Amino acid sequence: MSTASSIPSKERRAYPVFKSTEGLRANEYMLRYFASVDEVLANKDVWSEPVNFIVADNTKVAYIEVAPNNAQRAVRVQTNGVLYHTNHYVEPETVDFNKKIGPSSTVRYARVEELLTNHEGKFTLDDFINISQDQHDGLNHSLYRMGSKPEGVSTVANFIVYLPPTGSPLVYVKYRAEADQQGQEKITGKEQLTELLH
Repeated sequence: MSTASSIPSKERRAYPVFKSTEGLRANEYMLRYFASVDEVLANKDVWSEPVNFIVADNTKVAYIEVAPNNAQRAVRVQTNGVLYHTNHYVEPETVDFNKKIGPSSTVRYARVEELLTNHEGKFTLDDFINISQDQHDGLNHSLYRMGSKPEGVSTVANFIVYLPPTGSPLVYVKYRAEADQQGQEKITGKEQLTELLH
């Protein structure tokens, strides 16, 4: 889930958000109660705030763009190939809801599109790690943002999920507990995925 930062934060925060009876937000609820992309797509009442969701199972991946106040929704589903998103609306049904697209979202969208669509052959774990840590566009606009100010936006975690044809997902996570701990990131899940995605 990513916020639709093309909607000013004050306005975005004024819209209602999904909360289940047990207090779960939309992303938590989907992870707990839905086992497939089709189940998520069939339960539109969960998509209620101006955000972009990316969901996947072992047969397909989808993104869902939710416009402010549920005025419009857009869905793209892929069963083969690549799918990517950042923090602004890109589908014809929702693109007019963008009020101000930040330069970082635009630059990151173009960069991830370039890296994913120009890749030849099968992706490896190292390919995905390199994409997730790409710093091609500087401190504030790269896929892996370091931030030019201590209080500014920076990437504190990234993850790669492998969904095998059967069985449980495997997850690679690189994270730091605090934004100022650059260079002290922790990594989990790499060994298992290296064997599968080589």
